[in-house]
Amino acid sequence: MHDARVLILGWHGSTERQLRAIARWWQARAADVRIVITPTFRTMGRRGSWPAFGQKLARELPSDGRPLVIHAFSNAGFWTMSALLDALPTPPARVIVDSAPGFPETIPMWVTAKFATAAMMPGLLASLGRRPRLFHPLISPPVALFFGVWHLIAREQVRFMETGQRRVLDRLRGAPLLAIWSDADVLVPAEHVVAFLDRAEREGVRVERLHYTESAHVRHFVQHRAEYFARVEAFVR
Repeated sequence: MHDARVLILGWHGSTERQLRAIARWWQARAADVRIVITPTFRTMGRRGSWPAFGQKLARELPSDGRPLVIHAFSNAGFWTMSALLDALPTPPARVIVDSAPGFPETIPMWVTAKFATAAMMPGLLASLGRRPRLFHPLISPPVALFFGVWHLIAREQVRFMETGQRRVLDRLRGAPLLAIWSDADVLVPAEHVVAFLDRAEREGVRVERLHYTESAHVRHFVQHRAEYFARVEAFVR
């Protein structure tokens, strides 16, 4: 799909350097590529921040008639996409979701505590000068306690996350969806992705699936580069 507008919505803690390979691939095929990395702590911490961030993105998109392609990574990218779709007057031409959604439509407190902690831990440990990993025996427990309490008091933010799947399907309005995920992803359980895709198909969305068994979270385009980009190319052609 040449001469398109492409939004690359990064995962929590991602950097432009990490997303540069994706951007370069799109730049060879599209005139306008933008990387968006959501300030996750701020959008989670303040009521209405994620919808406001989506509205800001929508206002910044040029209204020039070019088709819009969204390439979203992980839950942070998925929730940013849901906020953006809420604010767009028309659906995108194509949507690619990599390693998401990793949550049920009703999110228990323990899910927030467990998976939010694991998602935040690499960046937190790196900021402390420690080796990034998903779990630390001393630091993870208090962080999990924090997110458990946050889940109880931040009901508006949690509700925004819980309704993300429903709102995305409502606003895609038939736009084709390519989903990429792996059974080996410890941050995004495969059963949540499959349940979302099955529901999307029941509601008339044209879904294409690229399923791996061993690649890690948001690492599919690194570990399966040739196949990954070939499928994306065929999807948007």
